[in-house]
Amino acid sequence: DTESMGRLNALLSAWMQRHAMSVNVPKCGLLPIKGFHLGSEPCGRRRTAANCWRIQRQRIPIVRQYTYLGVLLDSELSVDTMMEGRLKKASKVLPMIAHWTHAHSVPTYLRVMVVRAVYTVSLLYGTEIHGGSQQRLASSQLRLNRLLRCCLGVSSASHGQSSSGIDSLCLYREFN
Repeated sequence: DTESMGRLNALLSAWMQRHAMSVNVPKCGLLPIKGFHLGSEPCGRRRTAANCWRIQRQRIPIVRQYTYLGVLLDSELSVDTMMEGRLKKASKVLPMIAHWTHAHSVPTYLRVMVVRAVYTVSLLYGTEIHGGSQQRLASSQLRLNRLLRCCLGVSSASHGQSSSGIDSLCLYREFN
């Protein structure tokens, strides 16, 4: 409840002050989870919940989304939101490795190593939460297949069985 949260907040602030620790409040955010009420009781009836939650006398902003350990969270803890965050991260990585994946002077195995070490890690970090759902992972798999085809010099416009005879299953077996 909000009263015990207020006491816990006061205890935490006191403990941190006693041990000369501080919080980087600009990196903090209070994410209300659907079904839980933040309330405003610890600050009095006139203030709103948005102004009440403080640590070391600094207001903690209430946010709609929060990235925790690289995973994007929302108030419903939606797996789709988490997946959207991973896809955005991977999209930012792609231009950084494009010169490697397109450089045919670089041996194929090195290009694939770059994809594995950089892109795949960015794309799949934290995806255990998706439970191996083919529906949720289809977009990620499609992007990865396109990149692997690019490493092999196969048209990225081909889906499923390509004109060169390379389908998704063969790509998976070859690069895993």
